[in-house]
Amino acid sequence: MSKFKIVTPKGASFTVAGGGYAFEKEALDPIGAEIIEAPANEAEFIAAARTADAIYAKGMPISKAVIDALENCKVITLGSVGVDSVDVKAATARGIPVDIVENKKMDIAA
Repeated sequence: MSKFKIVTPKGASFTVAGGGYAFEKEALDPIGAEIIEAPANEAEFIAAARTADAIYAKGMPISKAVIDALENCKVITLGSVGVDSVDVKAATARGIPVDIVENKKMDIAA
């Protein structure tokens, strides 16, 4: 059993469902974290993410409803430029920071 649970929407944005996490796993494997792909529709995502330690949003809108359902979330991360897909006000009210995962693609966008 993993020490930390990171939930991400299946197939959303720039990855293919079931793959493409080698970069993330370099940092997560040593701390015992696993990435779990969940359905990208809100209701099923909420069910899968309820006990997650972190959300890796990847372009799926993270609404107030999603945030309010999170019982254990410590951070919401995005692999994109900007945080407009997350209800930052709702996350802030719950004490959940919203952050961007930096990577080489960010240098190109900047």
